[in-house]
Amino acid sequence: MPVSIMRCFWTLVILLLFLASSGCKKEIDPDYRVPPPLFEPLPITLGVYYGDAFRDARLTNGSSAGLDFVILVGRANISLHDQLLSDMFLETVPLESRFAPPKGATRLDAIIEPEISAFSYDWDVNSGDASVDIIYSYTMSAPDGERLVQWTVRGYGYSREGIGIIGALDNGIQIAMRDAAARLVVTVHEDPAIRRCRERFPVTSDTRWNIQECFAE
Repeated sequence: MPVSIMRCFWTLVILLLFLASSGCKKEIDPDYRVPPPLFEPLPITLGVYYGDAFRDARLTNGSSAGLDFVILVGRANISLHDQLLSDMFLETVPLESRFAPPKGATRLDAIIEPEISAFSYDWDVNSGDASVDIIYSYTMSAPDGERLVQWTVRGYGYSREGIGIIGALDNGIQIAMRDAAARLVVTVHEDPAIRRCRERFPVTSDTRWNIQECFAE
């Protein structure tokens, strides 16, 4: 088939998908996998708490093209952070609430709670390009509830892949989440308190940090 005809064909497909999507909500449920960090896991036992809003996140944001999609990121959030945090820290323990003792009475050094602070997307109906912004915040607290530190990272995804807005957005969301994950790894390891602890107590198989002392200085 001649190139000009192929271009016309795909342009028509994109426009038809756009028209079919206009004025109604469509759901996108991205899947996500993250490569392991290149840093050694930090030697602490970390309790991980996912709030209901994070676990069941359904994000919406009307784009400049007048489209309204529901982005089901709850499942992807859990999949991403279960893997990411277990790679970043020596041991992670899931918590049912911020103050619930872990199963098996495991001693916790700290507790972390991820949240989505902001989310937006856009899709260019002419080019078919999608862009996605997502901002995560991470609050690390002592087991008694005292806040130690809060990290904020922004993930950005831009995609031309996929047919129509659903394919482009799905890919853009995954790129944005991957970007946020990489930025979290760098942000944590470049935190001044973490760097001081790593210099004073180099990470080895026998190292255990008192993370509260790291952030007390």
